[in-house]
Amino acid sequence: LAACTKTADSVVVDHAAPTWESFGGEVTDGEFIPVADVLADAEASQGKTLRLEGDVESVCKVKGCWMTMRAGDEEMRVTFQDYGFFVPLDCEGRKVQMVGTFDVKMTPVDEVKHYLEDAGKHEEAAKVTEPKREYVFVATGVRMEPGAEAAAPADDGGSDG
Repeated sequence: LAACTKTADSVVVDHAAPTWESFGGEVTDGEFIPVADVLADAEASQGKTLRLEGDVESVCKVKGCWMTMRAGDEEMRVTFQDYGFFVPLDCEGRKVQMVGTFDVKMTPVDEVKHYLEDAGKHEEAAKVTEPKREYVFVATGVRMEPGAEAAAPADDGGSDG
């Protein structure tokens, strides 16, 4: 959030103040690879520790224990190392930067169904009959730009007069 200081008649907002929310381990400034670049050549990144950035497409609505990111037709599931931290349940559309390990794996039927159920896609879950090839990223740390509600000052509904 932006840092605020109060003067005699106004509030001064320092927009240079840090705005990222952090989850899990530290994510430092530096170069990040767009998720789209990794998904375009997934096998080249398999098993590597990467610094990725992109926008959250969906998130677990039960706990915030996973999120997905998309590039075109390709989707990547992000989980959090050792189930050690979670992200906000309403973080869809927010930009994230994260550190972790990328992999390509076959996800068992019961796990695919579980993820769909967590996302509220019950009819789609009922139709799953085969394992699914998935791109997965196990994050050790995530930082996220604040949502609109966190970035905008709260309106207390009060009158100025």
